[in-house]
This record gives sequence, structure tokens and C-alpha cells, in this order.
Amino acid sequence: LITSQIQSQYFRDFGQSIQVDCQATGNPSPTITWYFNAQPVSSVANNRLSVTQGGSLKIENLELSDSGVYQCFASNAAGETKVSAWIKVDQSPPMFISSPLNLTLVEGADARFPCEVSGAPKPVIIWKKKLDNIESEVTTGGRYQISPTTNELLIITTEPSDSALFSCNASNSQGSIYAEATLNVYQRTQITQPPLAITEVEKGSVASLQCGVSHDVNVNITWKWYQGQVELNPSDRITIEQDGTLTILSVYSSDNGVYKCQVLSAG
Repeated sequence: LITSQIQSQYFRDFGQSIQVDCQATGNPSPTITWYFNAQPVSSVANNRLSVTQGGSLKIENLELSDSGVYQCFASNAAGETKVSAWIKVDQSPPMFISSPLNLTLVEGADARFPCEVSGAPKPVIIWKKKLDNIESEVTTGGRYQISPTTNELLIITTEPSDSALFSCNASNSQGSIYAEATLNVYQRTQITQPPLAITEVEKGSVASLQCGVSHDVNVNITWKWYQGQVELNPSDRITIEQDGTLTILSVYSSDNGVYKCQVLSAG
């Protein structure tokens, strides 16, 4: 008597594995024999297919040729019984579960591009980088890391030179797909020429305080100047130049104080 609950049909994707248990009771203890399309499994030239000591059928890394009818026979001196099961190996083209999205970052931040794909056989994933119409394959190394399990592309401590169009390309025997995302990495805005610690001018003359900045050409910046805690607004005496220089005409004694330059930008 076969005691295992064997389904009449099993559906699995290409590349998956399957185990079908076949246990039987009887006196004397029955012998378990598996057949594939009417041939004993033991005679099938397939090292991915095996029968365990407990009588279970195991097939590793399923292929299309594994589709068919499998029969488990349990026999002893008292007789024989069997059950049959049909195993169908399916194929499917690649489909995105998650795909990369456009990113805009300031240099130094990490960039992560997901690329999770389903499909049978298991799709092959290739990352590519395109800059100035020149495309190259991205592989793991240095600041670029590709997860072997999720296919996520990680760029560690991004630099402006990382700015490019990245694409995740997935393919198997059933088709191919790709998804693109743009990475923009902006240079970090920095004050490179702060105001002098002490600036001395004569009363009634012109005072100029510089605030030089390095920044990404794609990023708009705005300067703000403060005298103490009070923000200075342009007037007939006070001007904030396009390069951030603060110019004060006809300085008074009331202009004495501590001046602070603040630069605002997206980066």
C-alpha cells in the first residue's frame, strides 16, 4: 500500500528542483521502483535524476526534457501497486520585479540600482554603463558592486565621473528585457575662499568681503551675508555681487562687526 499523497500533476519552472515522496507499507517490506515515461529511472542517462533510499524521486535543475509521466511502483511477494504523476517544466521570459530608477546625488553618497528579475530558465543579468554614446559592461570591482543574489548595482562613494546612463539587461531562452536609469552626481558645493579674518577700511571708503565657492556647474547657488545674526539685504550701499562678494559703500562705524557668508545650493 502506497501511503504518500502524490499529486497527479506538478508544475515547476525551468531550473528549479523537485522531490516527490513515495512511501509504502506491506509485509514483506515493499521495493520502490520509479519509472519515467515507462522506462526505469535507473536506466535513464540523467545524473540530475535520482531516487533516495527512502523511495523519493529527486530531480535537480529541471530541464524541458524532464517533463513527462513518472510512476512509482511498490512491489513485494504479495503483489504490486502504483501511482502516477505528471511533471511539467515551464519556461517564461524575463520580467522585472524591481527595476532601476533615476538618481540625483551629491558626491560621496552611495547609489543603489535594484534589478530583480523573474523568468525560467533563470535570466542572465548584465549591467551596462553608457556615457557619451560609449557603452561598456559593468562588473564587480572597486566602488562598483553587483549583488550575486539580487543583482542590485551598488556604487560606493559616488563621484561626478560616475554620472551616466545605467541599464540592467536580462535574458534567457525565452526573451530579453532591459531597464535604464540615469545617475547624476553633483560636485559638492564648498567655500574655497572665505572672508578674511580681519578686514580694515577707512570710514567713508568701500569694503569688499569675498566668499569664493567651488560648485557643480549644473547647480544654482545663492549667497547670503550676515552681520552678526542679522541678514543683510541689498540696498543703495550694500551689494552682493554675482561671485558672492559683499560690497559696502561709504562704510560707517555702524558697519563694524562680524560678517558671515552662507552659500545655499542643491549640493
